[in-house]
Order: sequence, then C-alpha cells, then structure tokens
Amino acid sequence: MKLGIALASVLLLLTGITRSAQANDSIRNVDFQNFTYTLQPGGMGPSGTITLTDGVYRNEYGSAGLSSLRYGDLNGNGVEDVIVILRANGGGSGVSSHAFGFTSNNGYLERILYRMNFINIHPLTNGFILVNSSPQSTGHQNCSANSFVRSNALEIETYWWNGSNFVLSNTHLIRNSTEKLL
Repeated sequence: MKLGIALASVLLLLTGITRSAQANDSIRNVDFQNFTYTLQPGGMGPSGTITLTDGVYRNEYGSAGLSSLRYGDLNGNGVEDVIVILRANGGGSGVSSHAFGFTSNNGYLERILYRMNFINIHPLTNGFILVNSSPQSTGHQNCSANSFVRSNALEIETYWWNGSNFVLSNTHLIRNSTEKLL
C-alpha cells in the first residue's frame, strides 16, 4: 500500500497529472483542501511535496494553507479550470504565495500553471493577470491589507495561453496607486 502511494506521488511530481474522482466530474468537485501540492524552494515556510488536511499543512519549517480557489477558463477550451492559491510561512512575519492552475483533461487533473511570490492572481478566459511588487518600489504601503507586501510600485502582467503554455503578453507599471487591485 505504501509503495503504491509513493509511486503515485512520484508520477504526480514527474507529470503534474493526477486522476480525478470521476471522468465527468466538474473541477469544482475536486477536494483541494485535502490535496497534494509541490511547493518550489525559494519561498517562506515548507517546500517540496506537501499534503493539505482540511486546508492546512504544518511541519518543522512552518505551515501552508489554502487561501482561495479562483475558477475560470484559463486555457480557452470552454471548460472551467481553477487557480488554487496557497499561502506559506516559516513562523515569522514573511509569507510566500503559491498559485497552481489545474485543468481537467479527459477526467485527469493536469497542472498547467505554477507561480510563486506574487501579490495577486486572477484568471481570464485564455489566460491570467499576475500582480507583483515592482523592484522600483520604495516600500510604502499601497496594496490591500491581505496582500502581505508593502509596495508603492506594482507590475501588472498579462499572460495568454498559446496552446501549450502561458506566454507573457504585456507588463504595466503602476506607481503610487491607492486603488484596490483585483
């Protein structure tokens, strides 16, 4: 039994694909609160393969939790996809954000997106918008209170699906804005 679980975990890591409960289920029926994710190194808190239980994971390096699910047709195929957002921390004040985009492909979940350390991400039909703190920031607060970042210069990036992956379409720099983004 343990060997089967280990083999399934290795296949998930290598392919980014996992079987959903039933081939005809909506992606909204997937239990992302009790799901296995791979967090890339370079952020705060845990990295590597983690499994959420009731939306939370904890180990000696910190914790990670499900922040939100955002549904939309990321790849423009007419079927709803999801962006899963996790927030991770190492016990201090620093927080990392991790976004996973999944699509359903003949009853299998396929990961088509991974982004880390951003302020906000929002699905579009056939793409997504990513909000980052700009290197031009002076460190003054202008982001929403739940953004976990102090920045007065933001980069808004738009990505479009080209049939096999997401391609950066354009970047806009916004300075000293007090508007809430997304």
